[in-house]
Amino acid sequence: MPGLSVENNDTLSDELGEWPDFYPAFVPPKSAFDAEGELFRLVICDPPAQACFASTYEEDKRRLNACNSREKKECVYGTSFFNSYEGAKNNQDKFPQALGNKKIAKGELIAKMGKMKQTFVNPAHFTVWLRVNSNIHEHFECVSGGDK
Repeated sequence: MPGLSVENNDTLSDELGEWPDFYPAFVPPKSAFDAEGELFRLVICDPPAQACFASTYEEDKRRLNACNSREKKECVYGTSFFNSYEGAKNNQDKFPQALGNKKIAKGELIAKMGKMKQTFVNPAHFTVWLRVNSNIHEHFECVSGGDK
């Protein structure tokens, strides 16, 4: 495909936009595909702000210390999304202390925003590696509020 090249045989590089400086060479993984489709995200405010889409690494770099596999390390550099409202709600219910007050936002991803991959045991969970200036927050709206 024109515009795509493989660097270090670990990650895809393309002409759609820059990746954050903190991404290591293996992120996003080459098994990830262009971001696309309707996804759900647990966010902190309504309307969602750019900060609502920070990677796990940006939220807490120490999370890397608990990673015992390459896939888990890759995911720390990404942002968690769900492919259904129920998937997001189930995750919120599973972790009420950390996520109970968050809101569920829905939006449409497009290729220029980044790369994505289904990750972890939960089939509804996707990790998205966002490009710099993706402005993803402008494409999401809250569909439910958190517990008060």
